Amino acid sequence: MRVLHGGRSTFWALVCGILLVFAPAFQTQAVPLTIGGTVTTPGTGSLGAGTILTNETEAFTSANFSGTIQLEVYKENGSGTLDFLFQIFNSSSSANAIERLTTTNFTGFATDVDWTNNAVIGEAPDHANRPSADVVGFNFLTTPVLAGTNSALLFIKTDATAYTAGGVSMIDGTTVTIPAFAPTAVPEPSSWALVVLSVAMATLVVRRRNSKAC
Repeated sequence: MRVLHGGRSTFWALVCGILLVFAPAFQTQAVPLTIGGTVTTPGTGSLGAGTILTNETEAFTSANFSGTIQLEVYKENGSGTLDFLFQIFNSSSSANAIERLTTTNFTGFATDVDWTNNAVIGEAPDHANRPSADVVGFNFLTTPVLAGTNSALLFIKTDATAYTAGGVSMIDGTTVTIPAFAPTAVPEPSSWALVVLSVAMATLVVRRRNSKAC
């Protein structure tokens, strides 16, 4: 279920506004996370100056917990690279806490990770890891996201300049996965040329077949 408007979105827009106000004073100091690596996420001030490209709230429900997650894609000024932001809100009616968040489709991209609490207080992750080229995860083992609470604002800085559909999962022993955003490569000019050539060839073949049929 996708919630594009309402209280949560208004609240999140205010939060992002606060982050941008403080951006010149507090710049991100995200920790590089390599494939197969695990890093401590110490927390940082806020995101640097940039532009919000998309901002959505998705609802999730599993056998043991439910809630919403805020998803955002943020384009940094200067570099033009993209950051992927996540914040979990665990429903007060949930039976279990949320202990891990994972997100996918990061193969081929560098990832730096961290979290911030300078605008909205929430549970901080113990550490982050990248068990494979595709997956980046945040663990809340010492301080899980309990029912009725939320996580800190988690972010993954990448070297991507474009994004596409991806997925995000919340885990407490059971797992729920919902749509999210992920980095994607921008096609090389030669790739576009190949696509155009393929379309042109296919069009020519169809026209020849049609002319023979006549």
